[in-house]
Amino acid sequence: MDIYYLMIESMPLPDNDESQEVTGGFINCWVKTANPESALQAAEAYAANEGWRLIRVEEIKIVNNENYQDPDAIECYEEAKKSGLGAIIYAWENDPAQDKSRLS
Repeated sequence: MDIYYLMIESMPLPDNDESQEVTGGFINCWVKTANPESALQAAEAYAANEGWRLIRVEEIKIVNNENYQDPDAIECYEEAKKSGLGAIIYAWENDPAQDKSRLS
């Protein structure tokens, strides 16, 4: 089986404890699976379990350990090799100034 890397734009679900502090983010997933469709299904299940809704898939590709130098990415890749899935969520905080400009 291959390791698929997915970068997915997401937003917190209303019942997510972080929904008051963050407006969105990217979930980077490494999934050990046979095809991109099942990789996406696994990433969606992970996101839902963590309280996030997927908005758009930014990237999906087969990777190997030579693709990474960042320790966090290497750790997630290795976790996917062992248990089937490794992930990192990068969230951005609410920006009150930006919210005001949207209301104007």
